[in-house]
Amino acid sequence: MPRVLLTGLLLVATAACGASVSRYPMRVQAYALDFRTQTQDGFFMSPDPYTGAHEPIGIITVEIRAKAEMDPSSQGVYNEWTITPIPVDSGLAAAKAHVRALGGDALVNLKINRSREVVSPMLALPTLEVSGLAIKRASR
Repeated sequence: MPRVLLTGLLLVATAACGASVSRYPMRVQAYALDFRTQTQDGFFMSPDPYTGAHEPIGIITVEIRAKAEMDPSSQGVYNEWTITPIPVDSGLAAAKAHVRALGGDALVNLKINRSREVVSPMLALPTLEVSGLAIKRASR
């Protein structure tokens, strides 16, 4: 009998701990990625193909993994990590630098992908991948 009473008490206590949500308010978010910081010097960057005369140079892929530092005060089983976010603009700047190093002046068919890289059983770090086709546009 005490075991049944204890089990019932645990069930009631556990059910009371769960948050009950009956509705969520509408949320509108807008995101924009401004290419102007990368294109103000004449460099061209677009998710679309380039339709003008050009010389294709090659496919560029830049992958950046976030920096993580363990909090020294969390020496338990579950360590606390401070993860530095990756700004998309840093990926665009790195891709632009690679295109310029190859003699290109544009990155087209641009794709940006965010994912996570599992670096240990308890830690997955954000990654940012920027890829596209490096080209040299014909004289403008």
